[in-house]
Amino acid sequence: MISALQTEPVHPALQAFNEQASICRKGGSPFSASLLDTLAMDFAKQGPVYRLAKDWDERAVQDAMALRVLGGLHRLVLDGAAPELAKHYPSVGGAPTAMLAMEVIQTVAAFESALRSAVQQQVQTNEVGRSSALLGGFLAIAQETKLPLCLLEIGSSAGLNLFWDQFAYDNEAFEWNTKQKDVVLKTEWSGPAPACLSTVPVIAERAGCDVAPVDIHDDNACRTLESFVWPDQPERLHRLRGAIAVARCRPYRLEQADAGEWLKKELADMKDGTCTVIFHSIMWTYMPVVTQEYIKVQIRRAGELATDAAPVAWLRLELDRPSVFPQMTLTLWPSGEERVLGTAHFHGTWVQWGST
Repeated sequence: MISALQTEPVHPALQAFNEQASICRKGGSPFSASLLDTLAMDFAKQGPVYRLAKDWDERAVQDAMALRVLGGLHRLVLDGAAPELAKHYPSVGGAPTAMLAMEVIQTVAAFESALRSAVQQQVQTNEVGRSSALLGGFLAIAQETKLPLCLLEIGSSAGLNLFWDQFAYDNEAFEWNTKQKDVVLKTEWSGPAPACLSTVPVIAERAGCDVAPVDIHDDNACRTLESFVWPDQPERLHRLRGAIAVARCRPYRLEQADAGEWLKKELADMKDGTCTVIFHSIMWTYMPVVTQEYIKVQIRRAGELATDAAPVAWLRLELDRPSVFPQMTLTLWPSGEERVLGTAHFHGTWVQWGST
């Protein structure tokens, strides 16, 4: 006999919509949360959203299916393909009204084919605000090793955070690199200022990889990046466009590759006189566990080979535990010392320096 307390399991797609709505609310995007609530309700009623997302399996949450749908809708708005929906989107000068929910569902129904293609595309945000959190780690590495930095970023998207030293930083605790005007990262900062702000970093190389890298010289690809910015956060859209302008006129190397295999190749050629810095931000949980473990093996092997003349650093801004904010962690070899530098918002909106 089946207990009356037993219920049907929640469909993974519905779980993805609901969980992402909660994240958007906490992340300061009530507009995105409202969109996701609408998508979830239509899915539950088996409307057009159900047809779009019903085939997703248990990876719907891990693969950020809900963000893919949001990005697909935003892309239609940015491209001018959905003018009625655009009237509600702050990113193009609109303002949400009571008609928003109806327009969302009508747009899903009208553009089902385009959105079905969109949800097959991986999320690519390349949020440069995360450099606000990573800055102190980079400067600590430069100060302690006193060597030029060879930057290796995995999960690079378009590689924009490889240019962290070309951005300006402005918060209540400190200012850094204020002569730069293209990208100014304003952050709510708590805790002391990093002790290494006087360090002037030298970058020997900038390189990154991604399974689906974004070519910043392709306007269509850049529009894809823009589409994944939450529509009611125009400051993020502005600094994304500024960072693209910065990267377009500076050399760097970006390759399409599996992160583990790419690191294995790159770490086989560490040079004396530089510090090899492996870094990444808000990408770790998107990878299968087997890939995560393979990457750890490559980094630890490089760490074992590190010397004072060729040190290795691993800097990351990632979720340490579910339902908490990302943690900044730095491991530096040859000592192998690991330290938690602080905690930050997913987009670098705020940083708690020195927090554990």
